[in-house]
Amino acid sequence: MNAICERIIGTLRRELLDRILVLNERHLTFVLREYLIHYNGHRPH
Repeated sequence: MNAICERIIGTLRRELLDRILVLNERHLTFVLREYLIHYNGHRPH
């Protein structure tokens, strides 16, 4: 289970958080929600 969590965190850091400046918790929630929609719906796996 730890390896799965590390992979998710690494993916979020590389593909999302290294490219955007998070302003506050509300902004982070919005960005993560949009990324989740993109990751599950539009991103080729």
